[in-house]
Amino acid sequence: MKNLIILPLIFLISCQPVRKPASESNDLKKIVEDFYQRVQKPIPSMQECLEVLPYHYQKLFALDWDEVGLADYHERDLERIVGMSFDIRLKMKEQVTRIGVAAGEGYECLKESRNVFRSLRYLEDYVIEHIEGREGKAIDESKYTVLEGRAPYFLVNPKYDFKDWRDLQSGDVIISRGNAYTSAAIARIGDMDAQFSHLTMVYKDEAGALHTAEAHIEIGSVSKPFQVHLDQRNARAVVLRFKGSKDLAHRAAKHVYERVKNHSTNKRKNISYDFGMDYKNHDDLFCSEVVYEGYEVASGGEIDIPLNKTKFNPKLLRFLKQIGVAVDEDNIDSFLTFSPGDTEFDPNFDVVAEWRNPAKMRDSRQKDAVLTKMMEWMEEENYYFRPKFMMGAQAYMGFALRRVPILNNGLREKIPLNMKPKQIKLFVVLEDVAETLHQELIDQELSLGRPMTFKEMFQSLEEFRKIDEQAYENRKKDAKFHRLFRRID
Repeated sequence: MKNLIILPLIFLISCQPVRKPASESNDLKKIVEDFYQRVQKPIPSMQECLEVLPYHYQKLFALDWDEVGLADYHERDLERIVGMSFDIRLKMKEQVTRIGVAAGEGYECLKESRNVFRSLRYLEDYVIEHIEGREGKAIDESKYTVLEGRAPYFLVNPKYDFKDWRDLQSGDVIISRGNAYTSAAIARIGDMDAQFSHLTMVYKDEAGALHTAEAHIEIGSVSKPFQVHLDQRNARAVVLRFKGSKDLAHRAAKHVYERVKNHSTNKRKNISYDFGMDYKNHDDLFCSEVVYEGYEVASGGEIDIPLNKTKFNPKLLRFLKQIGVAVDEDNIDSFLTFSPGDTEFDPNFDVVAEWRNPAKMRDSRQKDAVLTKMMEWMEEENYYFRPKFMMGAQAYMGFALRRVPILNNGLREKIPLNMKPKQIKLFVVLEDVAETLHQELIDQELSLGRPMTFKEMFQSLEEFRKIDEQAYENRKKDAKFHRLFRRID
C-alpha cells in the first residue's frame, strides 16, 4: 500500500454559539501552534527530522473532530490556523531542503515531509471550505480567479511582494492540479503521492507580456499567452521562483518558450508528449521536462532539477508499461523521473504563493481518494484494467481517424498522434472506472449530509469494491466496475 498519510478531517455543523471546551489532545489551535513553534527551531539532522515530523503528525492524526467542533471556532481563529499551517510548510521546506543538501541524501526525511505537507494542505482545504461556505450556500466557483484573491485561499510567502499573477517573473514555475481523473492519476503515479499533476514555465517578454510554455498529454507542447492558463481554471496552484540568477531564469524561460513556439510554427505541429517520461531525452517533452530542459540549457548543464526525483513502485510495473512509461523488469528499481510535485521541495526554488479554488476542493479530494485506492488495489490486490471489446474498437478507430486530416478536427485536442491504441484504451477505461467510484463517494456524502474524511472515503471505497467483486462473481452484468477493473486471473 502506498505510504499515504492523510488526516481524517471532517466538517461538523454545530448550533452551539460558544466553542465547546476541548481536551488538549483535541485543541486544534494549540496543536497547530505547538507545531508552528517547533519548526521555528533548526532541525539539526535527518534523524531528528524522522522523529519530529512523525510526532507532530501523530498529534494531528489523533484529533477527534467530534470534540474539536470546527464550526464553533471564530472565523479569524480559523484563518489564523490556516496561516500558521502555511507557515509551517514554508519552514519545513526550508529545514528539510537544507538537511538534504547538507547530507547529500534525505529521501526518508523528504517522504515524511511530503506526507505531512499533504496532511496540512488538506487540513487547510477543509477549513477554507468551511469559511467560504459558512452561510450555508454553495460555494460559487466562478468568483475565484487563479492566483488572485485574499487569504485564506490565496496565501503569499512574506518574503515576497506578490499581489497576484501579474507579479509573475520569467522563469517562475507553476505547479497545479487539473480537474480530470488523469490529473489525479498523474499526481499519484510515483512512490510518494502528491497533490499536483501539472507544471508550467512562465515567460515574460521584452514588452512585459506574460506567456507560458507547457506540455499536455492531449496536444503536446504549446506556448500560449498567460490568459490561456487562467482560463483552464485549475483547482490549485503554487508559484515557485528560482533562487539563483534572474537572468538565468529568464534565459531558461525564453529558451523553452521559443523552442516550443518555433517548432509549432515551422513544422505545423506541436512537440509530441513524452509518454516515456524520460526527462533527459528532449525529442518529446512531458510537462516537468519543459522546465528541466529550460534550466538545463540556460545553465550549460550545471543545474539538474529537482534534487530528489520520483521513483516507481515495482508493483505498478504492468500499469506503467501500459501507459507508456519507459520502464521494464530490468530498470524499474533504478528508473527516475521528474513529476510535478517534486519541484515543491527542490532547494533551487522558493515558494512564492499558493492559491486554491474552494469550490473545487471537495471534487479534487474525492478524486485523490479514488485514484489512491485504485493504485493501492493494483499494488496490493493485483487489479488490472480490462477494457471492453468496444472500447478497444473505439480506440483503434480514433487512432486511425486521427491520421486522416479531413476527419480529425474533433480529435486533435483529445488524441495525440503519438498515443498508441493501447494507451487510448487505458485512459478511456481509467476514466470510466474512476467516474463510477467517484459517484459512489458523491452518493455517500449526499446521504451523510456532510463531507467525508479520507478515512471514511477509503472505507467506503473498500466496502464498495468487495460488494462489486461479489456481484461480478455472482452475475457479471450486475457489477458496476469489475467488468473493467479486477484481479488478474
